[in-house]
Amino acid sequence: GAGNGDLKVTVVDEDGHPLKVTIGDIDPDNKEVRVTPEHPGKHRVSVTWSGHPVPDGEIDLEVKKPLDLLACIVSDVNSNPVVGTQAHFTVDCSKVGSDDLK
Repeated sequence: GAGNGDLKVTVVDEDGHPLKVTIGDIDPDNKEVRVTPEHPGKHRVSVTWSGHPVPDGEIDLEVKKPLDLLACIVSDVNSNPVVGTQAHFTVDCSKVGSDDLK
């Protein structure tokens, strides 16, 4: 088992502001940590057990902007395609945000 101790997790944004962290039990030896970033940018996670740093417990996160799919524009649609010929249109995703759009 994990033994007696105090798990502490802190998350700060790139300006050094702390975020609210919630820690819950999965089972006696495992915890679930939840945090909701409020804006994009670098965030730093620090994990300690009874005041001692946990190995690999210093984590840098790069929080991305959410995707804005409403910014995706479909245009130049041929609304009268003909069988056997190519129908084509344009999809502009340049303002959607960064993600691996495929």
